[in-house]
Amino acid sequence: MSTPASPCRILILGAGFGGLTAAQTLGHLFKNKKLSQEHPIEVTLVNQDNFFVFTPMLPEAAGGTLEFRHITYPIRQALQRLPVIFRRERVLEINLDAKQVTTLNEGKDTLAVLPYDILILGLGSVPNSYNLPGVSEYTFPLKDVSDAIALRNQVIDQFEQSVLESDEQRRRELLTFLVAGGGDAGVETVMELRDLIHGALLKDYPMIKPDEISLKLVAFELLPHVEPNLAQYATEQMRRKGIEIMDKTMISEVNPRWVQIKDGPRIPTQTCVWTAGVKVHPAITKLDCPKDRTGRLLVDTCSELDGYPNVFALGDCAAQLDTKTEKPHPQTAQVAVRQAQNLARNVVARLKGEPLQPFDFTTLLHIVPLGYQDGVANILGVRFSGFPAWVVWRSLYLFLLPDWDNRLRVSLDWTIALFFRKDTSQIKETRSQAAVQRSPEHALLKD
Repeated sequence: MSTPASPCRILILGAGFGGLTAAQTLGHLFKNKKLSQEHPIEVTLVNQDNFFVFTPMLPEAAGGTLEFRHITYPIRQALQRLPVIFRRERVLEINLDAKQVTTLNEGKDTLAVLPYDILILGLGSVPNSYNLPGVSEYTFPLKDVSDAIALRNQVIDQFEQSVLESDEQRRRELLTFLVAGGGDAGVETVMELRDLIHGALLKDYPMIKPDEISLKLVAFELLPHVEPNLAQYATEQMRRKGIEIMDKTMISEVNPRWVQIKDGPRIPTQTCVWTAGVKVHPAITKLDCPKDRTGRLLVDTCSELDGYPNVFALGDCAAQLDTKTEKPHPQTAQVAVRQAQNLARNVVARLKGEPLQPFDFTTLLHIVPLGYQDGVANILGVRFSGFPAWVVWRSLYLFLLPDWDNRLRVSLDWTIALFFRKDTSQIKETRSQAAVQRSPEHALLKD
C-alpha cells in the first residue's frame, strides 16, 4: 500500500472519544521505529475545535459544579510527541469514491481538499430536532462547552428578569425550566439544574420563593437503558426533589414563550433544554452508503464499511452489531474508546497484510448520577443506588479524565463545592473583534 517515498495517508475525522483515542493509539504504535520504517504512515486528525470535551461532565458544568475549562483538553497537548498532524477545520464533504475530504478553515474562510489512503470516521453526533417546529431555534442543546455556558447563563438570566417582573403569571413563565428527553443526559441535566437553583440561586435571590420554581422533565420513556428497579428509584428521587415528570409524553412544537405537548397542554416557559435524541453528523448524512434506520453507518465486526475497503467508522456515527445480542452497540464513550483501540490495531494489521480482529465488547457498568450525593449504578450485574452510586460515579469518571491536570482541577472543583456556594455570576460575551475593528472607542458595547 505504501513505499518509503510515499507514506500511507491515514485521515481521522473527529476528535471525540473515538477519533482522539484512535489518533493517540496509532501515534503510540508508530513510535516503534521498526514499524514506522517498514510501514511509513502520515496520520492527520481533523476537528472543528482545538480541544477535546469530556461530555459526561457537561451537566455538572452547566449546573455550576465544575469550571468549563476543567473538562476540556487541548488536542495538540494530547498529541504531543506523537507522529500525528492536527488540523482545526470543519468537515464539509466526504467523497469515498475519490478518496478525499473537503474541509473548511473557518478562521480564513478557505477550503482544503485532503486525500487519504485509510479513512477513520469518528464525527460523532449532533442534536436531533426531528424536524419539529421551533426545536432548532428555541431550545438549548447540551453537546458542547458552549451549550453548557449558554444554558447556565439562561437560567441565571431568568432569575434576574424575575426579580424585576411584577406580573405573577409572567414570573412563573420565567421560572419554569423544562428538560426534554428521559435518557441519561436528560435526567442528569434536570438534577444538576435543580441543585443549581436550590443550592445557590434561591439563596442569592431571596425575593423568589421556592414554590414559584417549576422543573419539568418531558420523556417518552424514562432511563430506557437502566434496569427497571433502578429507573423506578430514579423516578421516585426526582419526584421527591420536586421535579415534575411528564412520562409517555412528546413535544410537538417549541416557541420562545411556550412548549406544546403533543395531545396535551401548552407549557409557558422560555427555557427548554433539548436532550431528546441525536443524529449523525451532516457530512455522514450525505454519504451514499449502507446505513441503519437512524442514519448510522453500517460497519462489520472490524468497523469497516461494506464495499469501501480501508474506510472505518466508530462511535456515534457507526452502527456495529454486538455479536452477543445482535443489536447495535450503545452510543457511549466506553464503546467508542474500545472501538478506537481495536480499530487502530486493525489499521496496523491491514498495513502488514494480516487479518483484522473483530471488535468484542461487553458493557461492564452503567452509572447515572442524580444530582448531589445520589445516583444509580449497575456494575458487573451488581445494582445499587444512592450515595454509594454517586461516589463510584465520581471516582470512575475522575479516573477517566484525559490528564492529571484535569483530574486535579476537577477534584478541587468538587472539594470547593462541598464547602462553598456555587458561583452565580452571569458571564456574557460583551466584546467582539468585529466591534473593536469598526470602532475601538465603542468596543465595550455589545455588538
